[in-house]
Amino acid sequence: MILSAFYALLNDIHDSASGRSGEPSAAHLSALDAFFPELIRPTLHMIDRSGVTCHIEPAGRKAYRMKDGQALYTILEPIKFCCCEFFEEHVLDKADQLLCKHLIATHLAKALGILQESIETTEFQAGIISGAYF
Repeated sequence: MILSAFYALLNDIHDSASGRSGEPSAAHLSALDAFFPELIRPTLHMIDRSGVTCHIEPAGRKAYRMKDGQALYTILEPIKFCCCEFFEEHVLDKADQLLCKHLIATHLAKALGILQESIETTEFQAGIISGAYF
């Protein structure tokens, strides 16, 4: 229920982001903060610092990557799992959060239309998935 409301908010952000500078409105920021009060500011800071890159292979598979501090995180489609410690501890184990900031950043960058895209070979994409390019 809460995730579906979050996805509806992302659709609204996407619909209103066209023609804007790729930044959420004040109303959208407030709504995002209501969903993820401790995560949204660090998420926006991470997006501002390093962005989110979508690596697309010729067959259309996508992998999203972002740098968070010194670590590089990869999110595969569908955008539902992250290998970060926060995701394991808070989403999987304690179930006190719905998403980590890396998943939020991926969804938000898509909604705002600020993904950096990179067309890759199938071999490169397989390397991303296997961890060879971390």
